[in-house]
Amino acid sequence: MERKSSLTKHFFFLVSCILLLLTFAPVNSMLRAEEFPGHPVRLIIPTTPGGTLDTLCRAIQPYMQKILNVQVPLENVPGASHKIGLTRIWKSKPDGYTIICNSIPQNVLGEVVIYKTDYLMRDFSYICAISKVKTVLFVHWDSWSTFDDFLSAAKQRVLVGGVSGVGSAAHLSGLVAMDELKLNPKWVNFDSGGEALAALAGKHIDFVVTLGPTAFPMVKANRVRPLIVIDEEPDPFFPTTPTAKQKGIEITPTPAYFGMLAPPNTPQDRLDILEKAFLKAVNDPGLQKLSNDRFLNISFISAKDYKQETERQFRLVEKYRNFLKADLK
Repeated sequence: MERKSSLTKHFFFLVSCILLLLTFAPVNSMLRAEEFPGHPVRLIIPTTPGGTLDTLCRAIQPYMQKILNVQVPLENVPGASHKIGLTRIWKSKPDGYTIICNSIPQNVLGEVVIYKTDYLMRDFSYICAISKVKTVLFVHWDSWSTFDDFLSAAKQRVLVGGVSGVGSAAHLSGLVAMDELKLNPKWVNFDSGGEALAALAGKHIDFVVTLGPTAFPMVKANRVRPLIVIDEEPDPFFPTTPTAKQKGIEITPTPAYFGMLAPPNTPQDRLDILEKAFLKAVNDPGLQKLSNDRFLNISFISAKDYKQETERQFRLVEKYRNFLKADLK
């Protein structure tokens, strides 16, 4: 009887231990046991409808729904230059069912220079980027025809440049380019690339550094001219425009990246499923045709490369922190 009683006690002790382990098992371990995705994956867009992020998400959404075999509802959560949307994702359950479309360096600038955040960009779970857009230096069509001519003029007098969106990739790119070229232009701030280009077309300023697709219609109309692509690779919209590398000029590239983030500590196997789905969607011929027709420049950048680029842009923003703060006053 004593032996039987002892075995019974050991049995109940073992069952209690198993129940305790199950109670306190990490959420991520339990999530991995579920089939993913088993229900809709919500995609947050931290802007109002109609902008670049919104257009990219609406273009890729039907392809993601087909690949994941679940609905991918879009939800616009605008406000505070993406801060409201990013804060929501930061506090969301890390299960892969809520993700956000993110823009860098804009959101890097937001965290480092513009406002205090509850989140840390480095600590989000990175899925991939779906678009890389290069910055280009534009001048009026009737002014300089080559970048060498532009440089000569910039050394003769102080040129006036347009900042196309304070806190944007174009803003950072312009500061970096002029600093590394040892030029000191006078900057005029505009709310968007379109406004800056309109001022350039009206000859109110001398040049604009902005994202290539923004200027495409004005270039076709012979109102502004692209002089140099601030990158190592050509811009698909302006394939005959030389790059800084082709000109033998050392300018640090500062393109805009648009990509997907999930809450911190999202299980890696779920991130892998989402990354592979985005890769398949981006490579779909239908989406590539749509990308070319609408000048979206959709391309795939892995989670690893996207996070490395975020780290690089953090270093750049830190380096130019004082210049950026001065422009934001």
